Amino acid sequence: SSGFAVVLSVKSGPATIVDNQVTFIGVGRVVLAASQVGNKDMKAAPEVTTSFLVTKGRQAISFSALNSTPFVQGSTLELSATTSSGLPVAYTSSNPRVISISGSTATIVRRGRATIRATQSGDSNWAPATPVSRVIRIY
Repeated sequence: SSGFAVVLSVKSGPATIVDNQVTFIGVGRVVLAASQVGNKDMKAAPEVTTSFLVTKGRQAISFSALNSTPFVQGSTLELSATTSSGLPVAYTSSNPRVISISGSTATIVRRGRATIRATQSGDSNWAPATPVSRVIRIY
């Protein structure tokens, strides 16, 4: 009601404020304060605080279907799953006798079927993603 600007500040926790915009920079309890100055005619408003818990973010994996592929022993496929968090994806093969995996490269070993599983285990700010599996047939 005084018309004076309210000033936000971080009292504690993994957050910053720039231009009255709060940005979370980690996981944990954040305590914010709001204050308003006074002048010769009005007293300063009492500081008000609030706190809340910032939890790990949820992430998802995007992994397109894998096309059936003709058998050419030793040929490779680059796997290209991504996460909404930007964290790297790990891959495993259910049948390394058909498809072996190193990093994001799948190598064809012989004819057959395999399930390629894309995973992301999370980090200090992101929870693990739900794994996504894709079946590939080598004919």
